[in-house]
Amino acid sequence: MKGKELQRVKAALLSELDVTLQKCCHQRLKDIVNDLQIRYANIKPDSSPDEIFSVFLQSGVLNTMTAAPIMRMRESLERIRMGTFGLCVLCGREISAKYLEQNPTTKDCASCDRESRRLMRPAGS
Repeated sequence: MKGKELQRVKAALLSELDVTLQKCCHQRLKDIVNDLQIRYANIKPDSSPDEIFSVFLQSGVLNTMTAAPIMRMRESLERIRMGTFGLCVLCGREISAKYLEQNPTTKDCASCDRESRRLMRPAGS
């Protein structure tokens, strides 16, 4: 996954982060970034997700929020950095851009995700 598709997924990750922060901290991502700008000159409103997460870690914002969604977002950004984002961790196939845009923190392709969910269902369901 390259270019515009990757940018859309990064934007989806930031949007998901904004919603999660509003739920966990009752504060919007933009407000947190503005607060951090006062203390950290290296973060700007148009900073990349990697830069934002780096400053969040430095400032301790994420240390107090170890919620699973935040961890999944960090893992997704790490996979983007490593160049493995968009590859299914179970089968190794490329995950469709459409599926990634709908589920930006997924590590599995749609087929493996469905199979995992099927196997996790209680017997008789």
